[in-house]
Amino acid sequence: MPKQNKINNQGQVLLIVVISLAVLLGVGLSISSGTLSSITRTSRTDSLQKVTAAAEGGLESYLLKTDDQLKQVLASSSSTATQSYNESDTKAIITVSKVTAGDTGITFDTLDPGEVATFYFADDPSAVTKAGKTACIKISTDTPNPEYILNVIVKNPNTLATFKSVSDIDYDATTTNNFLMEKYIYSGTGFVRSVSPTSCTGGYQFTDAALLRIHPLTKSLSNLVISVVTSSDTGLKNITQGYRIVSKGEFISAGDATVRTIDAVKYLDSPSNMFDYAAFVDY
Repeated sequence: MPKQNKINNQGQVLLIVVISLAVLLGVGLSISSGTLSSITRTSRTDSLQKVTAAAEGGLESYLLKTDDQLKQVLASSSSTATQSYNESDTKAIITVSKVTAGDTGITFDTLDPGEVATFYFADDPSAVTKAGKTACIKISTDTPNPEYILNVIVKNPNTLATFKSVSDIDYDATTTNNFLMEKYIYSGTGFVRSVSPTSCTGGYQFTDAALLRIHPLTKSLSNLVISVVTSSDTGLKNITQGYRIVSKGEFISAGDATVRTIDAVKYLDSPSNMFDYAAFVDY
C-alpha cells in the first residue's frame, strides 16, 4: 500500500498565538494612545483656561478704569502693564491705545434700543467755541431701513455776554444757553417731519459741533459707522473717541507656550440716555 504523509498542524497553534498577541498588542497600544491623547487634551484645555482667565482678569481691571485714568495710562512713559496671578502661575500683559475716527471712522458692532453711540468733535466738548468750524459726517449701518434719533450738541451762536434780569419782560432763557441741541429723526430712508441736517457730499454738515449722539428706536443698528468725510478742523480725525485695551494672558514660568489674547474697545463715558430728553432753565 502507498505510504501516506501525515500533515503537521503544530505551526497553526503558533500562528494563532502570534495573531492573538498582535491583536492584544494593538488593542493595548490603541488604549494607551487614546489615554495619552486625552491627557494631552486635558492639559491643553487646562492651560488655555488658565491663560484665558488671566487675560480676562487683566482686561476687566482696565475696563473699570475711568476715562481720565486711561488717559493717564496712555500719557505715562509706558502704555503697557503686567498683572501677575501667582496662584495659577499666569500673568496678563495689558496694552492701551487711543481710538480715533481716522480715515475709516469708529464702528459700533451692534447698538440696541436704549443704548447711545457718541461721537466727539473735541477732546473737551465744553471748550468748543463759535469759530465757524464745519464738519461733514457720514453715518452708515448694515441694518435695512434703520430708525434712530440724531442729537447734535452745537455751540449757540446767539449766546448773550450777560444774563438779563428775570424781571425783564423780553427775557428769553434760550438765548443764554452756551450750547443748543439739534434733534433729528431718521426713519427708513431719510429724515422725517421736514427737519434734516444740512447735507454735504457724502454726509451731513454740522457747524461748531461738540458731540453727536445716536439713539436706535425700534430695532438694533448693526455695524454702525460714524466717519469724517471732510472738516475745516484738521485735527478732528485724531480726537479721542475711546481706548482700545488688549490683554494677553500667558504663563509666568517657561515651558508652556499657551497664550490667549483678548481685546476690547471702551468708548468715552458720556451722559446718560436721559441727557437728551432733559430741559434746563437758566435763572
